[in-house]
Amino acid sequence: MYGEIPAEVANMRYLEEIYLSENSFFGTLPSDLGLLPRINHLQITKNKLDGTLPHELASMGGGNANIFLKGNNFNETKLAPLSICRLKEKFDLSQEDKYCPPVRNHLRDFFDEAKGLEWTNNTGWTSQDLHHCKYFGIVCNSNKYVTKILLKNNGLSGKISKSIGGIISLEELELNDNEIKMEIPVEIGKLINLTSLKLNHNLLTGEFPNVFQNITKLSLFQIQENRLHGTILNVAVNSERYNHSSFVSDCGIQSIFSDPLVCHDCTMCCNAQKECHVTSDKIELGTTFILGIFIIMSFLCCISIFSMSFLFGKTRSMKSIEKVSHKTGIDSCYIFILGKNPIGWCVSALIVVFQFFLLNQFLVASDFRLEETSDWKYNWNCPINVPECEIDRQQQRTSWFLFVSLMLVKLVPDLYAGCWLCYFSPRVEIKSKQWQTFISGLVLFSISSFSFLVTIYYNLATARSDTDLILNAVIILFVTEIDEEVLKVLVSIKPNLTNYIMVTFSDIKNEPLANTTADVANSLEEHSKLILELQANVSDMQKRLKDNEVSSKKDV
Repeated sequence: MYGEIPAEVANMRYLEEIYLSENSFFGTLPSDLGLLPRINHLQITKNKLDGTLPHELASMGGGNANIFLKGNNFNETKLAPLSICRLKEKFDLSQEDKYCPPVRNHLRDFFDEAKGLEWTNNTGWTSQDLHHCKYFGIVCNSNKYVTKILLKNNGLSGKISKSIGGIISLEELELNDNEIKMEIPVEIGKLINLTSLKLNHNLLTGEFPNVFQNITKLSLFQIQENRLHGTILNVAVNSERYNHSSFVSDCGIQSIFSDPLVCHDCTMCCNAQKECHVTSDKIELGTTFILGIFIIMSFLCCISIFSMSFLFGKTRSMKSIEKVSHKTGIDSCYIFILGKNPIGWCVSALIVVFQFFLLNQFLVASDFRLEETSDWKYNWNCPINVPECEIDRQQQRTSWFLFVSLMLVKLVPDLYAGCWLCYFSPRVEIKSKQWQTFISGLVLFSISSFSFLVTIYYNLATARSDTDLILNAVIILFVTEIDEEVLKVLVSIKPNLTNYIMVTFSDIKNEPLANTTADVANSLEEHSKLILELQANVSDMQKRLKDNEVSSKKDV
């Protein structure tokens, strides 16, 4: 048989099977064949049909008909209609890439499951005959292989199709800033050529699938601003190109989950407030370790200064207790250290412990590892539609200069006084007070230097603006004033109690004077005895003179 297949065949409404193989039919298949409602098998192989296939064939028999057309001369420059190719095994040419590239089926699955009809721009995606490389958001290489799917901010919803794993030539998948829901399909782990994967700013849920061990070419992987949980493992990202922005996830604190997403290899972590931080920037030294090391270093420093006094201070004059008291601070509770009253010592010790406790609270609050108890503020922002994240810290160098200047103006006098007391403690006039002088110097030096360290530490963790720098400094510096404020409170509430605590210190200041008074008293007593002896001698001489006068008169 030969000739064209007449369109009138479509009028045979009860036709169920057509077998016309191995004949000489030519021309195009009539599109009206799609109107046959009952046909379940169409076989016209090994003929001379040409032109393009009509997409109406997919409707034959309600879309359930088997269509076999191999061995004809159809136009190989034109793809078969997508609707026919999607019949898959029911269409014998569906396995031939020149007519039905498999990627089109994968893309169509992706389109349908991501609710493509609702996209902002779906140009080409609904076409039956258009080459898939001309779809909106699709980029192909010279061999017509899909290398990029770029559909950011395009109104995608639904879910990511499992068929995405079939597009193994894919290098960039950019679906950020949409409303894609449900889980990330495990089939995405088949995309071994991926270099860029952006799924950030969607509504993805479920546990993160650890199927990325075979994807070794990634240079950008961003999945922040989703609702994923679990632990991210076996994801290798080369950070040379995008640096800190290379690997970003929701591994920050605070999270919308009680157990946030865990990612040890991420270059940046974001939290529920859309704030991010570079993981390599976090301060992770334990606060107990820092405090312990600092106390030891302060003690060793003061011991070194103390030792220098024996090397260079032998020619220096002895220092009075009044000089020592002024260096310690007569308006501070530290003055009680120089006294003899145990109550004064206890008050001073409590103030020192309380100051260290408060300063340590700032230290604890600036430690990133303490998670939700930390005041740590994230200082990066990752915009939705650009791959590079931006630092959000707004501080000028002048602000750091003002901050350091403020700290130095307040703390340098106390630091100097602490060093002075440690250095001259062996040269104090009253030997019994030398060790107390050293302790007061150690306290002044430790509190002042520790507050400076804590303020820098806390500002690095929390300050994001110029005013934050100064405000934090003022607040922490107030802690160093507690010793003076407590003394004011004691004086205002119970002056007699304060006098009682300080009375021994007053005795100390008057000791030299008391010694001098005793010497004078002893001297006066000795002079009094001498005067009395002189008076007795004078009286005796006067008596003798009178006796001599009486004797002379008798002789006359």
